[in-house]
Amino acid sequence: MEAPFTCCKTKECPNVCCMQCLNIFHFSCLNRTQRMTKIEGHKIICSQECARQKESNDDQLNKLFEEVGKLKDDIKTKNGLLEELEVGVVNTRNFKDGINKLHKENRQKDVYIQRLKRVSISFEEDVFSAEQNYIKKLDEQKQTIAELNKELIKQTELNRHLMTEVDSKSAVEEWLQKDLHDLEISKQNMLKVIESLSQENELFTTELRELRNKNDIIKTKSERTSNTIGDEILGTER
Repeated sequence: MEAPFTCCKTKECPNVCCMQCLNIFHFSCLNRTQRMTKIEGHKIICSQECARQKESNDDQLNKLFEEVGKLKDDIKTKNGLLEELEVGVVNTRNFKDGINKLHKENRQKDVYIQRLKRVSISFEEDVFSAEQNYIKKLDEQKQTIAELNKELIKQTELNRHLMTEVDSKSAVEEWLQKDLHDLEISKQNMLKVIESLSQENELFTTELRELRNKNDIIKTKSERTSNTIGDEILGTER
């Protein structure tokens, strides 16, 4: 089967070329030998030897591709290491800056500690002075407590004496309680009497009001009657 020329697509090329040994053959001549292996178009493998050579070359190419892939991976790894080294250099610089900053902070802390020590010494002196004052006050309070204890003993004895007198007066209180009870009963009775009298007083007040109303009515009628009689007398005299 003939293939067209690359330059003239309408013309077919009657020859074929071995892709391994690059020899050119008539297709009809090579076809009679039945040793040809067609690849594509006018590309062929002319013999078994060329086929074996091609396979060997393909294996070498595959190995080369594998080596190239490994080299690419190594390059990527080395590039990663270079980036890490660059980051490490930057970190080292930052670390040095951090160390310098820590040294500066430590110097400031030393100054602050010295200041605190001076303040602490002054504070200890103040504490010692305050402690002495507290001790003095505690001694005074102990003396005051002792005096109060003595006074408490006196008050206890006085309370005991008073309790004795109270016990002696209990009988009098019982008698007074009895009289108070009797007086309370009398009071209740008097309240009942007062309540009864109040009710009677209200009745009397009501009756008195009614009598006054009747008296007013009678008085009014009497005045009217007197006026009428007077008018009649005057009429008779005339």
